[in-house]
Amino acid sequence: MLFPNTQWMHYSIEWSPKLTKFISQLSASHFVLPDLPDIYSEKDRDEYRNTIPLEKRIQTLAVCGHTETTLKHMQLQEAGKLLIVGGNDKRKEEGVACSLSTTDAVKILRDVTDGKELWGVVNPNNDQSLDSLLEKMDAGITGFITQPLLCTHAFDILDSYPKGEVTYIAGVAMPKTVQNLYFWLKLLQGRNMDRDLFLSDPLFDSHVKYFESPDCDSFGWIQKELEKLEADTSIDGVHFMPMGNVEDLLALFHKKKTTAI
Repeated sequence: MLFPNTQWMHYSIEWSPKLTKFISQLSASHFVLPDLPDIYSEKDRDEYRNTIPLEKRIQTLAVCGHTETTLKHMQLQEAGKLLIVGGNDKRKEEGVACSLSTTDAVKILRDVTDGKELWGVVNPNNDQSLDSLLEKMDAGITGFITQPLLCTHAFDILDSYPKGEVTYIAGVAMPKTVQNLYFWLKLLQGRNMDRDLFLSDPLFDSHVKYFESPDCDSFGWIQKELEKLEADTSIDGVHFMPMGNVEDLLALFHKKKTTAI
């Protein structure tokens, strides 16, 4: 596999405090700061701003934590791009509905962010995701980070998305164990996605069997996923989601560095 792919302009990483001491070893184009106030403290967010150069920052904004009023008056951190996501709204568990949709939030932010580039997320594993993507584009989204493509039809769905002025960055999961893979299944479930259908999907089932094997190699699995993405001409880059798997992330970028020499 040729890594880095010379056609890809973007190599982004989901940031966490665990990565801070390794930043110099990670030649990524961007680092995405998740909007997880229950996990990352203000000290963590300061660490992100002090470690990551402005031009490499993508700040996530979870709509579930906001109203129209808070969006219009919030103090946005300095970042080159905003990634607008729905978020995991714990308030729903407490019976409090989220008052804004992602597209509503994009329309508001488009008017108050002074031309800042707005990106969104899309889930190609969901065969009904095209309508949502088109709504977000109409609202003003110019780039998308996809969820990891873990089921059989995900690549066909990705290829059905409109091309042109929009940027597509393919999400890359980095599981170490089958338990990590099932955690991704939980994250990917949403509207119009049936858990049993996902579990019975041939591609996802092959991933499960691979990680259940005593001989499984998580780094080798990630490389194979990148090879599949490399063959897809509809994407402009990849976004790594290590979720604590710093070991494979560092190994991957070491390979990227040595391949480029």
